[in-house]
Amino acid sequence: MIMNDAEIIESLAKSKGLISDETIMERHPYVSDIAEEEERMEKQEEKQLEQFNVAMKEKENNNSMI
Repeated sequence: MIMNDAEIIESLAKSKGLISDETIMERHPYVSDIAEEEERMEKQEEKQLEQFNVAMKEKENNNSMI
């Protein structure tokens, strides 16, 4: 069966929870280095958590001013 990248990605997205994330990454057409992609994802998650924590502190500070 011939599939284009969009079809492959859609199929992989639907497989989330049915197969491991590592297998999904191995099969993803845009990922050539799984270890590097995992590192990038980890950094992204850390940055998002940091941004969330900053936003929560700002919200707390704003609420304490009321």
